Amino acid sequence: MELLLLDPKETPASLAERLDLAHLLHHDEILLLFPTHDANNQKLVAEARERSALRANLTTALFVTDANRARSFKKHYRHIAATASRAAFESRDVTLILDPETSTRDDFMHHRNSGLNQVLLAFAKQRGQRILTTTRKLLDANKPDVLLGRMRQNSAWCAKYGVPYDVVSGARTLWEQRDAKDLQALERVLPTL
Repeated sequence: MELLLLDPKETPASLAERLDLAHLLHHDEILLLFPTHDANNQKLVAEARERSALRANLTTALFVTDANRARSFKKHYRHIAATASRAAFESRDVTLILDPETSTRDDFMHHRNSGLNQVLLAFAKQRGQRILTTTRKLLDANKPDVLLGRMRQNSAWCAKYGVPYDVVSGARTLWEQRDAKDLQALERVLPTL
């Protein structure tokens, strides 16, 4: 799965170019994450799809800062995404949880403070939520070793509790997009680090 973060000023031509690159990078499922709700979002996707040679499955999602307002946007988007918080995990309308490992809390003596725990994962499993980790955060991190350790712990916990866990690029530009096989390799290697 490829996650493309869209700019509010995105044009159909630039989106089509990004979709073509995602197609060349062997992605079979592409998720477009809109930062704000706009009536023209669906029209933008339709125009970009016409210009693009894309043959992959294309879905749309809206990023919400307040998980309690997710219900009002559910009819416009297939997925609703939010950052990892207790309210996001408890919401029945949020389907994607982004970057739980980027919390600013300090780690403990014997384990990382990775943003997930068994209670939150039980909520995620019960509500059918999916955890997404972006490699963009890993590339921009001050301490990538700490972030990689948190990603490893979250990957293991998601496997233990049966919650879907995906590593995605979270690209904002063409240059941040990654090949599907690179993301799959990172996802496969995480539990063994």
